[in-house]
Amino acid sequence: MEEHARDPRDARARSAETPILDRLPVDCGEPIGSPGECVMSGPSSIVESRPSAWLLLGPTGSGKSPLGHALAERSGRYHLDFGQNLRSIAAGRGAIDLDVEQTAFISRLLEAGALFPDSAFPLAARIVRALIDRYAAARGVILNGIPRSVGQASEIESLLAIERVIVLDCPEPVVAQRVSQRRRGDSEDHAHRSDDRPEDIRRKLHVYRAETRPLVEWYRRRGTPIATFAVEATTTAEELLARPELRAPK
Repeated sequence: MEEHARDPRDARARSAETPILDRLPVDCGEPIGSPGECVMSGPSSIVESRPSAWLLLGPTGSGKSPLGHALAERSGRYHLDFGQNLRSIAAGRGAIDLDVEQTAFISRLLEAGALFPDSAFPLAARIVRALIDRYAAARGVILNGIPRSVGQASEIESLLAIERVIVLDCPEPVVAQRVSQRRRGDSEDHAHRSDDRPEDIRRKLHVYRAETRPLVEWYRRRGTPIATFAVEATTTAEELLARPELRAPK
């Protein structure tokens, strides 16, 4: 890939459609399907050793992280909050070791309020694989924050078997209310995040509509069970857990 020298200070000024990365990490670690993993060739290969996963989908501010935590406590599964792990890595508190360039790459993503690009998925896969190996064991995973596109969904099948999809349907005006609450510290969903500026939220919602929302239909066509829940400004994880669709399975 060609390298494009950009001033990272200009990141916020770029639109959602414009690439915001100075350059991709040189070494993303071993590729998916490297020796030692039970991975067959082909994007739709079935890998018997994959942990099962429940995937949370919804726009920023819809409450995926609180619900993920609550589901993990109830089911004993590991809540793999990809965004939170990226923030921890950028702050030097990550659960896995990355080199300086990879850490800087993640920091640039977060500073620009951008999603992890498909072109850098090998690095994302390395992070996900390390977290699964460390925490998931045979319990399974509550997956939150990745995949963010159909391309990523296809790739992640070599790591996890998506058993069900939980969609948080949150209209954009409600997103604004919920994000405002967490900026005041009224919510446990990553209160006081630096990427909650109004321009960041607008960009994230645009990308969600264009890139992530189509995953619902993609999984539906594959026959994956999908449960959709309406989220209002005051909807809590506990209220969602009371719904029959989330009482089982464990």
